[in-house]
Parts: sequence; C-alpha cells; structure tokens
Amino acid sequence: MYNVMVVALLLLHGLGTFLGWMAAWRRNQRPGVAYVCFTLAIPFFGAALAWVFATAKEPDADICAQMMRKAEQQEAIFHVRDEAERIVPLEEAFLINQPKQRRELMLNLLKSDPRKYLDLLLLARFNEDQETAHYASVTLTEIQREMQLDLQKAQAAMVSEPENQEARAAYARLLGDYVNSGLVEGRLQQQQRQILQQTLEHLPEEARSMEMCALQVDNALALGMSHDAREQAQAMIRRWPRDERPYLKLLEVCVQTHDQYGLRELLKRVKKSKVAWTHDGLERIHYFEGKSA
Repeated sequence: MYNVMVVALLLLHGLGTFLGWMAAWRRNQRPGVAYVCFTLAIPFFGAALAWVFATAKEPDADICAQMMRKAEQQEAIFHVRDEAERIVPLEEAFLINQPKQRRELMLNLLKSDPRKYLDLLLLARFNEDQETAHYASVTLTEIQREMQLDLQKAQAAMVSEPENQEARAAYARLLGDYVNSGLVEGRLQQQQRQILQQTLEHLPEEARSMEMCALQVDNALALGMSHDAREQAQAMIRRWPRDERPYLKLLEVCVQTHDQYGLRELLKRVKKSKVAWTHDGLERIHYFEGKSA
C-alpha cells in the first residue's frame, strides 16, 4: 500500500511538472534541459518551480532593449580594452626578445590600418627576427605604393585645373605626408621637399590655411632655409595674432636655428600679446622664459 502511494505521488509530481513546462512552452518560454531535469528530480517542489516559471511575467520590451544596449556597451568597452592590450605592448615587443609575440602583434597590426603605425613599421624592418622584418618591409612597400598613387592622382587633378587652389592644397598636403613619412630619404626626399616648397609658395594667401603655413615652415626648416621659415612664421603671427600656434611655430624655428636673439624678442612679444593660450602652450612658453632668463 505504501509503495503504491509513493508511485502515485511521483506520477502526480511528474504530471504536474510536465504540465507546467507545457504551459511555459506555449508562452514561448524555453527552459534548458538541465533545468527540466532539476525540477523532475525534486518531488513537488520541482513541479512548483515549473509552474512559477510558466506563470512568470515576461519582462517589458523597454527593459529588454535597455539590457541589450548595456550589453552592447559592455562589449564595446571590452573591445577597446582588448585593442589596448594588443597595441600597448607592440613597441615593447619589438624591443625585447619575443619573436612569437612580435609576429602575432605584427599580423594584428596588418589587419588594422598600418599607416597609423608607420614609426613602428620603420623600426620593425630592422628587427633581428627575419619574419617580422619581412612583414614590415612588405607592408611599408605597399604603403609607399599607395601614397605614390594618391600623389599621382592629386598631381593630375592639380595640372588639369591649375586655377583650382583646393586641388593644389590637397596635393601639397599629400606630398607633405609623404616626405615626412620616413618612407623617402636622402636625395629623393630633398627633391620632393623642393617640389613641396614650390607648391606651397604658389598658393595664394586666401588658400593658405594654418595647416599649410605650418607645413611650409617645417619644410623650410628641413631644407635648411631658416630665413624663409622665420619669415613664414612671422607672417602666421600677423595673420592669426590671437592664436597660440603661430607663436609656438616661431618658437620652434628659434630653437632649431639656435636663434637666441629671436627667442628673447619672441618672449617679449608674447607678454604684450593677447593670445588664447592652452595649458600645454603656456607651459612651453614658461619653460623657455626660464631658459632665457
């Protein structure tokens, strides 16, 4: 008699659990197999759990959407962290003796935008690990080819429309990126810098942006034309008297050409000028004020 009651109760438990999960299934609530087995293994209490699950209120759509947005944000944060973990040790990996890590990081770099890491690629091409050096050299060759093609297109656009100053400025910008990339050296670089200087000099005043003027100063310094660099920096100050960048550019000219007199005159001019200084710019001025005292 006792065994019959136990069997009957177990059958009742199984039936209750089964009906609970059927009700949940009809409401599109799909429990996992492990959860179903768990409720079947616990008499009566498991059946109650099944019915609680079946009758539970579905979360609001807004709550679900909010949870999905939070999950996507967390995924984005983890993605940024993973990127940082891959990028931060990249330079160190080239300097220490870890060939396997160097190769793995090099492949990750090639999958992204290699132009962002030109300095590292230029360093890696002389790496003692032959495979790392090979990857770097091949990538640099491809980047150089792409930059030369872009230059040819920009030059053709400039020649076809000689009065189009925007096309001339675009060509000068690309040429500036090329000569400062580290991909050209020696005599070829000097020739390209001469072409860049001539292109910038032919730009009319209204087409000379702050970027173009600063590029001309830097290029003149690289060519050893210190007088032209100083004159262009002075012209930048006259054109943008309240912007700190022309003053910092003239400061750079004075430092690179070892012009102590020009530096002292610039610092006197700074004190009389109403310049909108940033914290970093003001720190540089204060540093050289102490040096010239």
